[in-house]
Amino acid sequence: MRRFIRASAVAVPLLLFSGFLLIAGRQVLWSAIPFILALILFLAFPYYLTDDSSLETQRDDADMGWLLWVRQVAWFAILFWFLNQPEVEAFQKRAIDEGGLWDWRLITAVAVVTLCSVVWGLKRATLVSDSAIYRYFTSSDRPAASPTKA
Repeated sequence: MRRFIRASAVAVPLLLFSGFLLIAGRQVLWSAIPFILALILFLAFPYYLTDDSSLETQRDDADMGWLLWVRQVAWFAILFWFLNQPEVEAFQKRAIDEGGLWDWRLITAVAVVTLCSVVWGLKRATLVSDSAIYRYFTSSDRPAASPTKA
């Protein structure tokens, strides 16, 4: 399992980088394949697992129920407003339709970020403990075995 987690730590950033290159090369539909593969690998073999419960964010009662939904709808409305601005449409046209992302400076910067992400992922993958792996792959969705039920 550790080998798969380490392989995921390398493959996920590289797949994301290849998806970016496909978008930069104006192959937007083909870029979905590496993005979907990266998501599947990231969820199947996560390299961010930790045993430390203090790192997990604890939800407050104010973060539950109707208030959570109202906040999410408000953020969605802000995002929808932002994406409907003419400047965003002009940027999208310039970046994707006219090949504005195919610039060596941007590609070099994204490649450096990808390399740093691979190194960070490999460091995180070596810190994953057996108990964290076991806890992740034995989800709490299934009902626990009860000693009274045979």
